Parts: sequence; structure tokens; C-alpha cells
Amino acid sequence: MASQLCSSVILVITIVLVWTVDSLTLNDFYPYGEENGDTAVTVTPATDMSVPLEQPIENFAVFKTHQLNVSNIHVYFDGFIRFESGSHYIEFNLLNRRGQGDDNLSITTYRLTNDSLLLRRAQNEINKAFPHTFCSSSPPTQLLIQTWIDYKKGPSYPGSNFQFLLVTNGFNSYGIAKFVDVNDHMDREGSMTTGVRTFLFGASETSNIVQFPFESDVYDAPTQMLNSDIPGTYLFSLNSSDGDCTGSCHCKIALVRLACEVRRRNGESLPNSCNRYD
Repeated sequence: MASQLCSSVILVITIVLVWTVDSLTLNDFYPYGEENGDTAVTVTPATDMSVPLEQPIENFAVFKTHQLNVSNIHVYFDGFIRFESGSHYIEFNLLNRRGQGDDNLSITTYRLTNDSLLLRRAQNEINKAFPHTFCSSSPPTQLLIQTWIDYKKGPSYPGSNFQFLLVTNGFNSYGIAKFVDVNDHMDREGSMTTGVRTFLFGASETSNIVQFPFESDVYDAPTQMLNSDIPGTYLFSLNSSDGDCTGSCHCKIALVRLACEVRRRNGESLPNSCNRYD
């Protein structure tokens, strides 16, 4: 009997999946605009204003060294924001370019809020980068959102879109900066500036109090990141490094106390660390 060998050809198809993280869009911003309760900041007429905080901020960057608290936040149209204590201030310059573009084509708004949903969103974003920073016993209580849309836009060229958030509970404070677009019709060299500046007791100086906003060209802001896995997103602490209990310290103490209480109820022996926080 003749036998016939049937050969089966197995076709192996290899599918290579390339996973990429898209940069931010305007939809990734926290809700902004007057329709969401924001106040407009305009150049004509000038509405740059100092906004009093519901609760002063302690432990804020270099202010703590000089026993100063943040009592007001000065919001500006021109791409920066200022934290004030009387005549002293710390200025965060996200993206400043004076004298270029048509300010009437730009939209700048701000809002100081304690909206629970927005606070929880900010808490989750900060805790992802800095675990146990905010917790149920020490959550954020104030959120400042300032947004720049079509900043320095011109009749024939696009503007820039970015947002800054202050997340704080009066002692523990963090910043979030989001950059969607950074556009400039001029020569890139020296036409835009960023950075941090302090004015304390009559002396002004450029400060490196936080790693802000990034270490490279501001034009690369939408494609880079800091303490985040999302391009265009920058998260950083605004707390002073001067002190025994800063940042996530309070939440970690709360976790230790909770663990000690569980052991106490179960009749287990307690470590010395439990006696420290009784």
C-alpha cells in the first residue's frame, strides 16, 4: 500500500506591538475656563491680582528658613505665578515672553478651589510619583489651578498651552505643571525664559529651590517629564527641606500608628516605634 506523506506548513506570524505614550492634549488639563468657575486674568484691562489663601501655607520652600508663610498667591497673565508673604515672594516662571504675540488672542484663567473630586485627582497624581505623600489623615485641602491657553498667539502663528497647579494642605505642598504646546515664531535663542526667582528682605536672586521646570530647553517641555511617565507632565515638591518632619512624614506616622493600634488590639507585643507615636 502506497502511503502518502502530507506535509503541513505552519505559518508563524509574529506581531510586534509598539506601545507609546502620547503627549498631553488640552483634554488632559484639569477643568479650566470661566464656564468651570475660573476668573479671567487679562492684560487690557490689567487684572493681575493677589489672591488671599483660605489657609496660609507653612513649610514652603525657602520661606520656612526665614519663618515666613505663604499668605497670598499673585496670578499673572505673563506666564508666571508668585507666592507671597508680605513684601517677600517666590516666583515660578513657567514660560515668559514679553512684548510678543497678541494678548487679546490669549486666554488666562485661575481658580482657587477645595472641590473634593479635583483634590482627589491631584492627590492620586502626586501619590503616584511620591507614595504616601497625602493620605486620609493628611489630605490636600486647597488647589490652585492657573491655565494659559494660546499664550502669546499671533495672527499667523500659534500660541502655547500650559497649566500650573498648587496642591497643598497648609503644610505639605506640591506643584504640577502640564505643557501641551510651546510655540514661538521668533528665533528660539533667548526668546523665552523659565526658572525660579526669590525676593527676600530686599534681595533678588535666581534660586534652585526645586527642580523646576526642567533641566533642558523649554521648547522640549511637551516631550519630556519630571517624576511622571506622561510626557509634558512635571511633578515636584514645594516643601522645605529644613525640618524633622516634611513631605510624606505625616502620612507615614499615621500608617505606623494604625499598625500599632492593630497589634495592640490583637494583644501582640509592640515595638519601640509604637511608643514613639503614642
